Amino acid sequence: MSTGGDIDVTIPGSESSVDDAARWLEGLRDNASSAANLFAKNGSGTGVGGEVGLAVGKYSTTLCDAVKNVHDRAEKAADVIRSFADQLLWRKNDMKEHLETARGDGLQVDEISSDIPRKCHHLESFRGKARRKPEMIGLPLMKRTTTT
Repeated sequence: MSTGGDIDVTIPGSESSVDDAARWLEGLRDNASSAANLFAKNGSGTGVGGEVGLAVGKYSTTLCDAVKNVHDRAEKAADVIRSFADQLLWRKNDMKEHLETARGDGLQVDEISSDIPRKCHHLESFRGKARRKPEMIGLPLMKRTTTT
């Protein structure tokens, strides 16, 4: 964002906080995996027979499917959030490099913004070169036609 002649290069957010969120989701994923194993054992070996045993087995199977779903979703979400944390860190590092480039080019730079250049000094070396005849730089000559 540019305000008052400055280019703001701030990227809000803490990559470590985003990474903590991914870590929490990975913990949820691991707990869901443990729960799925527990419900799978519960459904097959309750030691209870008859209608009660069938009901417990069916209920445990339903719970096992639900926590497997939680596991899969937490795993995918953790991957996406960890990727976001990586991108956030990389883009912040890119902005630091851009600030260093601006410093090297003589712009006034603080930690969050850089001056918008008023004049590009490098353009002086190109002055007049754009006026060369097309055939001199390897382009075909095109004739201008006029209509009356």
